[in-house]
Amino acid sequence: MIKLKKLLKEEKSQQYKQHRNEFIEAVNNFSSLGQNIYKSGKDLKEISETINRICGMAEVFTMEESADWFDEVTVKRNIGSLKEANKTFVESAKEMFALQQRLEGAYEDIGQVLGRYYEIKEATDDYDGTNVDGYIKDDPHDDSEVSQKRDMEDIPN
Repeated sequence: MIKLKKLLKEEKSQQYKQHRNEFIEAVNNFSSLGQNIYKSGKDLKEISETINRICGMAEVFTMEESADWFDEVTVKRNIGSLKEANKTFVESAKEMFALQQRLEGAYEDIGQVLGRYYEIKEATDDYDGTNVDGYIKDDPHDDSEVSQKRDMEDIPN
């Protein structure tokens, strides 16, 4: 019975170490997530502006160029639906942009809190996932460099 308890305790310890290593690796790569978060907001704004310009030009050119080919009433109705769809798109893009800014703020807040306790690699660092020792600071209110490195063996089981 004692051997079984010891075996279970060792297995739990191994699982803890594995999960901790995965956590430390994820924290180390936290900055790289930001590249995708910040990129999507800029792209959305540019896409929205481009589509808005296209729709504005489509109204002018379609009315002038399709006068001989299509019924004017049908063209005006289609342009009206294009304008409505564009209006909906622009409004939705504005809402998404506002949500994007909130998302970026929340991401930065998370990074600040994690950065108090763990080392977060810069997004430009070439992190290959092999160093997962992790770092923890002595004083959680101290935003200076990491003051204490903690190895896996120091963690109580």
